[in-house]
Amino acid sequence: TDALTRRLIVLNQQLLGKAPMAFCWLAFGSQGRQDQVACSDQDNGLLLAHEPDEFAAAYFDKLTHAVCKGLDQCGYIYCPGDIMAQNPQWRLSLQHWQQKFKKWVLSPEPKALMHASIFFDMRAVYGPQTLFDELQDSVMSHTKDNDIFLAGMAGNSLQQTPPLGFFRKFVLERDGSEVKGMDLKHKGSALINDIARVYALSAGIKEVNTAKRIRALMDANIINRKDALNLADAHEFIAHM
Repeated sequence: TDALTRRLIVLNQQLLGKAPMAFCWLAFGSQGRQDQVACSDQDNGLLLAHEPDEFAAAYFDKLTHAVCKGLDQCGYIYCPGDIMAQNPQWRLSLQHWQQKFKKWVLSPEPKALMHASIFFDMRAVYGPQTLFDELQDSVMSHTKDNDIFLAGMAGNSLQQTPPLGFFRKFVLERDGSEVKGMDLKHKGSALINDIARVYALSAGIKEVNTAKRIRALMDANIINRKDALNLADAHEFIAHM
């Protein structure tokens, strides 16, 4: 997905001309963590170096619509929640992104916590790393040791439970049809992603990939070795399944 995104940006810039300012294409959620599975939808945004004028706003509107359309045609369907760079709400200057993240952290209401589970797993897949680092450093400064926000995120994560019965057997569920199955993403890997995210944000760890987060947390003695290896094993097992 990263490679397709970069290629689409380059091809469309050949049509539209050079960008009027520096920008980063941001990947959120599963693409940000590098754990996408088949049929993943898009979760992306655009980080602009500064507030765009009318010309720049029109340029980036055309660019983002073209790239998101290209990704959809490649099989990465449009996000049902409209979390895409073509949506002006997620196409912002550095200053406005910083304000948005700060608001989510300082006012951890349910919608903000829902956004946190998507937007706090972010990477720059195109553009200057220094611009992205400035945003990430700002985000980390607000989340590190922020007990109220972290408690909210932890509480939000506990809404889901593993599909295990009283005797630790797998519990199958119906999805509205007669077919029984298990949601390995939301009832499996997402739980491990949540644990790694909460601890990483609390410790100011910049890694986004879940396996790398667990390794960094273990190396920093934030999660003990036994628990870290168990989490890593479970994460890999579910991915193989």
